[in-house]
Amino acid sequence: MRQFSVIYNVKGTKIVDVYLPNDVELPSDWDSLKTEEQDEFLYNHQSHSVLRTEDLDYGKVFEIWENKDMLKVVK
Repeated sequence: MRQFSVIYNVKGTKIVDVYLPNDVELPSDWDSLKTEEQDEFLYNHQSHSVLRTEDLDYGKVFEIWENKDMLKVVK
């Protein structure tokens, strides 16, 4: 059996609920942080996250890999 990974460039919306432990405080400058900085903080301090919904409007294949090395049996 041959395995391939198909890589898509996608456009759409994804909503993820991120859970912080109760003892984690948001930075005092939270409201002035860029969205990317807030996202990084949440990612680094989360206890877990749950994908709520994903709606991909567009996807275009831009690369395909054949996974030859992934199928080798390890002894």
